[in-house]
Amino acid sequence: MKVISWNLLRLTGAQVEDVAALVKRHHPDLLFLQEATEEMADLPAMVGGYFFREPLEGRIYGLAVWSPHPLLRPYALRLPASQVPGRVPPRVAQIVQLGDVTFANVHLSHGQFLNRWQLMHISNALDGPAAIVGDYNAVGPIKLAGFKDVGPRQSTHSPNDIISFRLDRCMARGLRCSYARVLARGASDHHPISLTLHALPVIQVSDGPVTAHVRRRMLRVTVERWLRAMRETPARIRVRQTLLEGLDLKLRKAKRSKTAAPRSSEQGHHGAEAHQGSRSIGNSITYV
Repeated sequence: MKVISWNLLRLTGAQVEDVAALVKRHHPDLLFLQEATEEMADLPAMVGGYFFREPLEGRIYGLAVWSPHPLLRPYALRLPASQVPGRVPPRVAQIVQLGDVTFANVHLSHGQFLNRWQLMHISNALDGPAAIVGDYNAVGPIKLAGFKDVGPRQSTHSPNDIISFRLDRCMARGLRCSYARVLARGASDHHPISLTLHALPVIQVSDGPVTAHVRRRMLRVTVERWLRAMRETPARIRVRQTLLEGLDLKLRKAKRSKTAAPRSSEQGHHGAEAHQGSRSIGNSITYV
């Protein structure tokens, strides 16, 4: 599936005509928008498809998604917010389901600790193959358990001509990205990002009552080895126990034989002396 994400820069940035032109040029399966105003609701009238918008509390803009494919109505996932007075209102993630893949359309907070916390909250709320797409407002690398950064590595936001940032990203789980590109910026201060994502095939590994569903070949090999090891564990324990018992028995026999050998030689020595003494006595008696 082809996925595009674009921060529109609310009223002074890209307009609905710009978004419609982007759709006609690139034909995405999913288009995620941040800072989308009410006028973006006119998009289906221009290009068809299905459109849902999630306003942000206390703001004239919000999150929006468009698709040429029928979509279940997305829902808003409330994100952790700063407790400092006067800060921006709480943010949400727009959760979208397309087929077996769950997407989170995001416009995260500027605080670098807070936006990482928001990402962890989102990842814990998503099941199965998933992608978190949008404006992260994050600077530097991001580590998210189970997810991989599959977005383009080029800068996407230039607030001035001196410095630029890679704020628009995509982190995915259970998905492979075969194409990632930063598109022309247009009227916004953010570049759109375009990705081609593929759901990894589900591989079922079964061993009697134990069944595992994995999506990576190397993981499948690891799971198969683990299942085989678990299956053979009782037999290995029995073989090891039998081997140790045999070795213990052999050692005991060897110890007994070493102990018995000196006794036998000592007894033979005393017997020879007694026999020689009897011969001496016999001789003495004969000659007397």
